Amino acid sequence: MSFAAEPFGVFVDDLVGGLTGAVVREAFTFLDDGSYRLGFSSDFLASTLRMHGIVAGAYFRFTPAVDFSVDDDGTLHWLESAPSVPKAGAHWPDRGTDFFANYERKPEGRPAPTLTDRNAGSVVRTLADSFAREYAVLSKQLELVYRAGFLGSANARDLEQVAALVGIRRRTRTFAVGEVVFSRTTPAPADIFVPAGTLISTGQPPQVTVETTEARTLRSGTISVSIPVASQVTGPAGVAGAQTLTVIHRPILGVEASSNPKPMIFGGEDETDDALRGRAERALETSGAATLGALIGALTTIEGIRDRDVRAVEDHLAFPGTVKLTIAADLDEDTAREAARVIESTRPAGIRVLHNLPVAPAIAQPPSDGGGADGSAPTSFGAPVATAGTSFPVGIFALVTPASSTLNVAQKAVLSANVEATLRAAVAEYGIGEPVIYNQLVAKAMAVDGVYDFALELYRAAPGASASGRFNLLPQPPDTRAQLTVLDVKLRGALIALDVSADVARLGLAAEADQGTVLAATRDDIGARLTRFVTGAGRPAQIDASSLLAALPATTDYKVTRLSYTVELLDEGLRILRDNVAITPDPEQQLWIRSVAVAEKDGS
Repeated sequence: MSFAAEPFGVFVDDLVGGLTGAVVREAFTFLDDGSYRLGFSSDFLASTLRMHGIVAGAYFRFTPAVDFSVDDDGTLHWLESAPSVPKAGAHWPDRGTDFFANYERKPEGRPAPTLTDRNAGSVVRTLADSFAREYAVLSKQLELVYRAGFLGSANARDLEQVAALVGIRRRTRTFAVGEVVFSRTTPAPADIFVPAGTLISTGQPPQVTVETTEARTLRSGTISVSIPVASQVTGPAGVAGAQTLTVIHRPILGVEASSNPKPMIFGGEDETDDALRGRAERALETSGAATLGALIGALTTIEGIRDRDVRAVEDHLAFPGTVKLTIAADLDEDTAREAARVIESTRPAGIRVLHNLPVAPAIAQPPSDGGGADGSAPTSFGAPVATAGTSFPVGIFALVTPASSTLNVAQKAVLSANVEATLRAAVAEYGIGEPVIYNQLVAKAMAVDGVYDFALELYRAAPGASASGRFNLLPQPPDTRAQLTVLDVKLRGALIALDVSADVARLGLAAEADQGTVLAATRDDIGARLTRFVTGAGRPAQIDASSLLAALPATTDYKVTRLSYTVELLDEGLRILRDNVAITPDPEQQLWIRSVAVAEKDGS
């Protein structure tokens, strides 16, 4: 803010000083590295120097030796602790604003003034007070006029006129209001912010679009939050029935659904200044064109397109004047045509936008070299680019351990369905160019009610793709988004514990190392290798001593010369004392290498 009303006392000081021979309102423009010198530097009285200006948008009177100092030659210095850094406790004028200096001159250096009586009650002082009062009132009125021209400071009727410049008007009681509940099926793992201005529409005709009027947070550990909304049009056309507001225009990560428990109604109070100001600010943010942000923002107003589904790329050196736009969303022909129209209306003038929408270009294609016949810049816009697809297929094999071992068939089906829905929703949240994060999927599945433990194998569900594993999947090609095409969820059944004993012989350098250290490392390695064997996809139908021993080929440090084990069926509470009993577990049963004992014996 570059204008602030000055108080009555400043005007009095200026008038009285000016009438009685003082120098008043000598103006300087403040810059961090500026140099300032008084106009009458040879005969000024330093003790009478008074300066004022604007600090943080408000009038401020500066204090000598605290904010500034003056040399004998009339040079002004703003006190600093380092170059361009104010000293602690010092105030500097706002950069680019004017500050003013008032001071007296030495009597011997100038002729005596005509008026000299500055005392209260004198004619000079009385006239100055009267004029100063009018000036102060006018200054305050000018400040109000100045503030009325800005969205952040205007109020009441002035605010309505500023908001009207961007097509926004105050909502009255003719706008239907209500509440929309944003929800998820499981407790939120963290706070989820729902901003004001979020648009929600009805899923079936007649179409009604409403907007949240407050910003609220779905708190960690809860599953829903209720937020007030208002329709965007007046009258009955803005009324939505109960349970109809189900389409969130820009999906919010962590929010799975929306609905209005009650129908929209007419009532409440007129929109407040703060609410009107917030809507106008959001309109300003989205009304701009000719930028990548404007292109993406305009596309996300179309149902079915999220901001994560759009990628805009520009290369000023290789392809000047061209923007490549990739939209990774499943759109029907009419929606794709509408998206192309939005791109054309939002793109910068003179910029060619190449997109992958399946619509014919509005203007003929340019020559194959990308320019005119004379080598000039291309003149057509909206031409679709060739694309190998907007998604890359993802497959998931998941093993779920239920928290309860007594689930019936129906309960198992519900648990499997909940895990499947969670994984599908998690993959659907990934946008164009975003990798599928293994640990994120595990965390979401673990949050499902009834899941005790969870493991998954992630892979590309495409011919010739690499094997599955516990790793992240990067998008290939880069301008694609993940699409879950194969999902296999298995529930683990009863837990079968194996206690293994093994005789080993140390090999190589390990034979010369400390025995205790080598055997401890050997025990851990055997446990890890057997765990992978009994839980992996290649587990044999029957588990016996020979199959376990075959899963432990010799390493550079040791070889297993003999192996035995005992079995305990934990859910049944049955422990089999006889060694090496062959077991044939059901596909749902889970094998667990509970313990490994290692002893050194030479089996050669």
